[in-house]
Amino acid sequence: MITPITPISITNAVQVNVVQTKVYSYKDQKYVQITGGDQNVRNKINKILKIHAVNAAQENATLKKQQSHYYRTSTVETKYNAKELLSVVYKDSYYKGGVHGYEEATTYNFDLKQAHNCF
Repeated sequence: MITPITPISITNAVQVNVVQTKVYSYKDQKYVQITGGDQNVRNKINKILKIHAVNAAQENATLKKQQSHYYRTSTVETKYNAKELLSVVYKDSYYKGGVHGYEEATTYNFDLKQAHNCF
């Protein structure tokens, strides 16, 4: 009887959480959602990333009620997606009156093994 030999590299291989990202829009506010990887992790991360767009849309609606030319817009970009880490950057532009508007960036860094937001 011949016993098959399995290389050590296969038996000790670590399962890597591979995800893909796609940009969506919620009331004209952009946000990223992921596919692939662990479902529980994916659900937690997607919820966090969408909340940013929902909050931006709510603030934009509030600003428009104050003055029709006031606004908040949100764009998003995946900056890093490898080695079980994901980094997503939101760039928000605001105009609330005055000579010019302003911008801010918010970065979300996730450990794809646990859906932990690493700061």
